[in-house]
Amino acid sequence: MNTTQTILKLIMLLVLATGIQSCKKSDTDTQPPSIFVMLPATGDQFSTGTSVSVVATLHDYVELGKYRIEIRWNTNAQNISSNPAVAPWVFLLEEPLSGNNQTINKKITIPGNIRLGNYDLTVYCTDKTGNESSGTEIIKITG
Repeated sequence: MNTTQTILKLIMLLVLATGIQSCKKSDTDTQPPSIFVMLPATGDQFSTGTSVSVVATLHDYVELGKYRIEIRWNTNAQNISSNPAVAPWVFLLEEPLSGNNQTINKKITIPGNIRLGNYDLTVYCTDKTGNESSGTEIIKITG
């Protein structure tokens, strides 16, 4: 093989490699979704055995992937329970999303025999690329 043929093959290989690279999906979505928790609001109180409505709007400029609701005991040292021997409540819910705008509306029943006091209610939203954001409200569970 002569030098001209070798150079032409290298050029063709370079053009082919550039074309393949340009066909790959672009990972330009670096912005996390936006989230606005409408209900509940920080400071809202709920009794055991009742339910709490969680309403949130979610938006991503490309595409939403999933959301997750977590309710966990607030670990702030000032969070004092009237029944500390009882185990705290942990609630987890995760569901897929589609499109770029969604409003979630979930009714969650609060169990009867849980530790009373403040809980962090956090709504997480993840887009299809894996960017995540969250919004947290502190609610009080009473007996």
